[in-house]
Amino acid sequence: MKMRAPHLTAAMLAHTLSISTALASDLPAPNADNNVYFGDVHVHTGWSFDAFTNGSKTTPADAYAWAQGKPITGSGGPEMQIRTPLDFYMVADHAEYMGVFNQMANPDSPLSKTALAKGVTSPDANVRIQTFAGVLRDMSAGKRDPQLSDPVLAGSVYGTRS
Repeated sequence: MKMRAPHLTAAMLAHTLSISTALASDLPAPNADNNVYFGDVHVHTGWSFDAFTNGSKTTPADAYAWAQGKPITGSGGPEMQIRTPLDFYMVADHAEYMGVFNQMANPDSPLSKTALAKGVTSPDANVRIQTFAGVLRDMSAGKRDPQLSDPVLAGSVYGTRS
């Protein structure tokens, strides 16, 4: 036999609500020196060789616009917009080859003519990832692709030439 006690359930709910209201009123006032902020301090855009080879086409300006709550077009995808703008945000693109790999997708750039550009811009994600892994292996071994350090080629990224 099942016993029902709806009056007890309602009474318990009312008691629980009164406790939570009382507890909320016992909270200290907000403290401006102890506020919580939300953000991100490690974001890569298409200017970083790793993000670009993994499909990112965004720029630092895109990243900051997104963090401010503005809509941006995703990397080949639909428009994206964060619901609540972030309090802080830092683009942390890699200094090594910054802006070089994304220029490999620009047919007017001399960087697009390099052998490495074929793997970096491949439509096959596996080829791009393997190319990225090869660059990482070379960097770990202290080997740098001389074409990527050539002032004429690398200078094209920033609009300067040696």
